[in-house]
Amino acid sequence: MNNQIAVLDGIHSASQTTTEKLTAAIDMSKFVKVWFLIDSGTLGASGNLNFQVKGCATSGGTYTAIPATAITALVKATDDNKYAGVEIKAVTAAGLGYRYIKGSLLPGTAAANSAVLALGFGPAYGPAAGYNATNVAQMVYA
Repeated sequence: MNNQIAVLDGIHSASQTTTEKLTAAIDMSKFVKVWFLIDSGTLGASGNLNFQVKGCATSGGTYTAIPATAITALVKATDDNKYAGVEIKAVTAAGLGYRYIKGSLLPGTAAANSAVLALGFGPAYGPAAGYNATNVAQMVYA
């Protein structure tokens, strides 16, 4: 697995306020695809949780929502402690003129104890483990 999957970034589990949280910029030229795992955690009273992928041609530019990458909002009534996933292919991002992407987490109405993990699959060069985020403390391969 260390040759194929890298932990790229994420939004750590915490009580997320109702403002947009973004992952770091992910360079899609380094992977075949990127998968975002969203953990709703416990949503606040009458709260909801939204996620989508945004793209940009440059790492520091303005990021725009990528069509067909938004989840259906997770809601307090049915979606506490649920997972959702969004996969985006490098060719999709490139076809829209985006080299870089970010995951966008947006709790609505009330804070949400939620998290996001971004995983890169199929590295362009070398083992994926070489692309792990700097905050990956350890990886154990048995």
